[in-house]
Amino acid sequence: MRHQFGQILLVISFVLPGCAHWQTAPSPIANPVFVPIADRDYVWDHLVDMVDDYFKIKREDRVRLVDGVLTEGRIETVPDTSSTLLEPWRMDTVTFYDKLEATFQTMRKYAIVRVMPAEGGFLVELMAFKELEDNPRPLYSVAGQGTLRYDTSQAHTKALVEEQVPAKGWIPKGRDPLLEQRMLDQLLAKLGLGPAYWQTIPPFCSLPRPQKSSRLAVRPTERE
Repeated sequence: MRHQFGQILLVISFVLPGCAHWQTAPSPIANPVFVPIADRDYVWDHLVDMVDDYFKIKREDRVRLVDGVLTEGRIETVPDTSSTLLEPWRMDTVTFYDKLEATFQTMRKYAIVRVMPAEGGFLVELMAFKELEDNPRPLYSVAGQGTLRYDTSQAHTKALVEEQVPAKGWIPKGRDPLLEQRMLDQLLAKLGLGPAYWQTIPPFCSLPRPQKSSRLAVRPTERE
């Protein structure tokens, strides 16, 4: 027991100093973020490649040129259960608390992305939503509808234990700004507009507090 405890302390001693490297975060990315690239197919292909790393795409409306006017693009994803502590390879849960919560509660997330034409490029707005499963009663509970009553009469009845009723509702828990920042950061890195900062933070490290100013403003003339 002492030997195992010593090994845990040894791992912690190596991990905690390494997390100090990520305590100074860059300024947050504007959402919507301006992408100063006029090639709509190039931007869209990299956007789809980034979203596919997190969710399965349900609907995809590309930016099109109709009568000389660029239309607005939109991507909607299929809601998927959030990754747990046993799934470190999935990136939809950013912080340790999110993974811990998804381990003991059934959470799901989905994303909606809008690509709006702008002068000199596109505005990309990414919205990530999270929801909590709403069940009328705990699933697979030891006591419930399948319990036979024995306090009325001697008449024996058969109460069949049927399959669990699938959940019909989810409780909205708002947006996930940290996941939005991670996805936008990956998009900018794929487009060559910035380093992939959020991809380098280990899952066991606490996230730093972002600064107030925007790392990539709405217009390229406002970039720092």
